[in-house]
Amino acid sequence: MGKKLHEYISHQFYKLKVILGLSLDPIAKEEKAVASVVQEAIPTSKFLAVLKQKKSEKRLNIEVRAIVRNQEDFSCSIAQETHNSLMNVRQEVVTYDHSRVILYDVPKGWNNDYVNASYVDGYCISKEYIASQGPNSRSIIQFWHMIWQEGIHCIVMATGLFENAVQQCDKYWEDYSGVKKYVQHGSIHIWTEASVHLAHLNIRTFRIQKEGSYDCRIIRQFEMVGFHDNECADPGYILDVRRRVNHFMSTSLGPILVHCRCGGGRTAVFLAIDYCLKQVETEEKVDIYGAVLHLRRYRKNMVRTLGQYGLIYDTVAMYINCNYTVFPVADLHFQTPVGFTNSRSLQIDQEFQVLQYIVPALSIGDCASGHRVENRCKSRDIMMLPPERARPYLSADTNDSGNDFINAVYVDGLFNINAYLVTQWPKKNTLNDIWRLLYDYKINSLVVLNDLKFTRRFQKFWPKELDEECRYGPISVRYLGCGKYPELIIRAFAIHKILPNNQREPKDSDLIVKMFQVTNGMSPAKITMSHKSLLYVMQCVDDWQQKTNPSTPVCILSKDGCNRCGIYTAVNICCNQVKIDGECDIFNAVRIIKRNRPHLVSTIDEYRYIYYFMAEYISETTLQPQIVITKATGNTTTLDHITPTEDSVLSVRSSRSASFQTALDEIGDYILPCGFDNKNSLSAYIAQISPLSTKNCVLSLSRTSSVDSLNLYETPLTENLDDSVFYQNSIPPQGVSENSKATQTSKTMINQARALNQQTLQTTSSSRRQNSPHHESILLHEMPKIVVEEKNNNFDQKEIEEASEESSSKLSNGTALHLTDLDSSKNG
Repeated sequence: MGKKLHEYISHQFYKLKVILGLSLDPIAKEEKAVASVVQEAIPTSKFLAVLKQKKSEKRLNIEVRAIVRNQEDFSCSIAQETHNSLMNVRQEVVTYDHSRVILYDVPKGWNNDYVNASYVDGYCISKEYIASQGPNSRSIIQFWHMIWQEGIHCIVMATGLFENAVQQCDKYWEDYSGVKKYVQHGSIHIWTEASVHLAHLNIRTFRIQKEGSYDCRIIRQFEMVGFHDNECADPGYILDVRRRVNHFMSTSLGPILVHCRCGGGRTAVFLAIDYCLKQVETEEKVDIYGAVLHLRRYRKNMVRTLGQYGLIYDTVAMYINCNYTVFPVADLHFQTPVGFTNSRSLQIDQEFQVLQYIVPALSIGDCASGHRVENRCKSRDIMMLPPERARPYLSADTNDSGNDFINAVYVDGLFNINAYLVTQWPKKNTLNDIWRLLYDYKINSLVVLNDLKFTRRFQKFWPKELDEECRYGPISVRYLGCGKYPELIIRAFAIHKILPNNQREPKDSDLIVKMFQVTNGMSPAKITMSHKSLLYVMQCVDDWQQKTNPSTPVCILSKDGCNRCGIYTAVNICCNQVKIDGECDIFNAVRIIKRNRPHLVSTIDEYRYIYYFMAEYISETTLQPQIVITKATGNTTTLDHITPTEDSVLSVRSSRSASFQTALDEIGDYILPCGFDNKNSLSAYIAQISPLSTKNCVLSLSRTSSVDSLNLYETPLTENLDDSVFYQNSIPPQGVSENSKATQTSKTMINQARALNQQTLQTTSSSRRQNSPHHESILLHEMPKIVVEEKNNNFDQKEIEEASEESSSKLSNGTALHLTDLDSSKNG
């Protein structure tokens, strides 16, 4: 009876498995799962939970297989023609006939209208994107011809030029900092007007013009140097690039051109993310599977791997979880350390909670070296170890028992990858290692964020007396000097390596290291004192880095390698954001530094302190008049078609009333070129008040035998002046008294400029907006120019009055005024 019952139950269980499909072999089960995948929009409120379930059930791999299987078969015969296939990077990633970009008005010698690029419809806009392969030597002319023909103003380069020593595409521009910044491809002339280099992103501004056309166009290129094909990119990084692109496109027309090496992998990832996020913003739901199928209708083999598909999901998840946390500096302007508004305080708390959730913890395998028996004694906290991917390796040529491990970790900055090295206060058995670290990586700046009483646990790791030389393993350290400032001590050391037989390296090869030690705590309770001292430390470190080697990392040291280090690195990133972009993203800055050391900024008090610090920093610096300046040289005649050949600033000196920003990376946004006095070959300094400012200021040109510098007159022009007017003027150079005769001359000319500007405003207010699409600025060729050359300051009041009368008549005729005319009038 029992045996029959068992057989009956087994048979019924088998029938149930057949009905549910559980009796199938693994391959058949997977095939059935692939066939069951359908397009389905997921509400944003459920997206995170659904994604977690899909990852646990390995559903993403099933969806990728379904995408490949459901690839629609469109004709791509044009791309496969023999003479066209030579221009393709990969024959399996090409454009379809129905969606390809057809080149028109091609030169007679081409006899071909092909370029490996495809129109792609966006979420709401037809042909919103053009997906293309990266140009090679055979297609670079067609690439630029397409840019001009399609009216493209934005290029997203979803790759670097090289990856793992493999060239991803040809360089189709000239570097701004190079000897040459102009190049011609076919009939298209390309000038590189500006360049901004960030840690994972390069932003360039091109000006292009076609032969025979008077039309000049501005192109913005976003080169995603941190987007590698064989690695899973950071979703926050892609979101930041996408935000910058959409911000630029909000004032531009034409499709967005996206390319990588072949135009199928990273290109598709970026397009799919932008498409899905626009669906989220519009409908509050998203269908990633359907979005990828949509892209594949326009270009073959878009999104081919599980890594690419998973990155789309992770990026959408981060956007839903965090959204954009960037805010313009004006949003923090009204906040003070006394307290934030209730809504802002709640937002800060919520951001910190999200950070704790999205930053992954490091496993024992990630930090394998720190867990080795010989290294466990080198760390103050065994739970705070560096991951293998981000730790520095010490050189092995040491006479003691040391190895290549030190409890230090790289942290990215805004401008450089691995901009900081965060480490702990050395233990007794690791005193040598801190100096080995500084020497091996040629570190010139050591920031110490503790003022400890030296004990057996926290020993002094540098020589005690001035000019004393001590040996730390293979490194010799000499104490050069010390300077004490309020809440800061700066020490200087010369270090060199001891060679075999106790020989030393040449003295001129000594590495000079400065130690910047903060002597007060950094806590919210001491916010008024602490933020100023920390800002001063950062300024000192930045100045020293610029004098030595800006590309080397700054070593940040605290008692445990965590407390305070996160504050320093995060506020440094945020301050640089404010200087470059006029905006701040505290959330993303903290997220970046926590990737390699999750313990950084581990308390809500530290996170709040960063907000307090930035509020103070913005209120004290950024809200002062912002001057964007450039030095323009060359023979230019009009504003409309010809621009200066060089733009540079040799030296800029800040004042207490304003902060300066060079225009090397802002041409096209803030700086418009002006005409020059070709007869006298004069150069002009151009200045514009930033939109953040409510004042106008005047710049002075101070010339010495070797350096040109710009100085800001301490009294801003505020009467009857438009905020966006350009000025070329002179005011007292540094060190010249405001009561001097030269100063009085400058004041007279300023008054004339004020009167002339008021008159010009009345006559040109209606036309200037039409002539300047980017800024509501008075065009320089429409108003008299005042260019000042101070050659002799020994003028009496009578001469000044005569010169003023003469200058007034000249200005009324629209001619340039020079103080050299005072010399000629003096000589009769």
